[in-house]
Amino acid sequence: MDIETVDFLIIGSGVAGLRAAIELAPHGNVLVATKDMPSESSTEYAQGGIAVALSEDDIKEVEDWFFRRYPRLAKVIEEKMKGKNDIMNQQKQTKGGD
Repeated sequence: MDIETVDFLIIGSGVAGLRAAIELAPHGNVLVATKDMPSESSTEYAQGGIAVALSEDDIKEVEDWFFRRYPRLAKVIEEKMKGKNDIMNQQKQTKGGD
C-alpha cells in the first residue's frame, strides 16, 4: 500500500468538498477522497434541490427523520441539551429565578 502525505484531506466529492478543495489548493497539497465515483455524491442526487422548513410541522418532521436516521447521534444531542437545560435551571435557582 502506498502512503501519500498531503496538507489537506477532504472527505467527500460533493459541492462542499470540491469547494473546500478549490479554496485550500493555493495553501498546500489537497486530496479529495470519495467512497465511489466523484459523480456519486449527495449533491449529484439532489440535483439542485433545496430543503427548507416553512412551519413548525416541517421542523418536527425533520427532527423525527433525523432521530430515526441517526439514533446514536440524536441521543448524544438530547443528552447535551438536557445537560444545558439543567445548567440553565441551576443558574436560575442560584439567581433566585423560577
